[in-house]
Amino acid sequence: MNLPNDILIEKIEETRETMILAGLKLGFTHQDTVRLSTQLDHLLNELHKRGDTSLLHYAFSKEAKVYMYY
Repeated sequence: MNLPNDILIEKIEETRETMILAGLKLGFTHQDTVRLSTQLDHLLNELHKRGDTSLLHYAFSKEAKVYMYY
């Protein structure tokens, strides 16, 4: 995946929020929630491969903010 870092982080945030909403609405073991979780894993792995720890810190600090809303 050759997305610029800022677009990749946006996709991570969007996928995480969608996954959380799906989990709350459909259940955490529903196939759609699991599919979104897998997509999120792939996006986070891509970010990790880039090796910039400041990007990882940013992405994971955003995770805490998302969970605070729910």
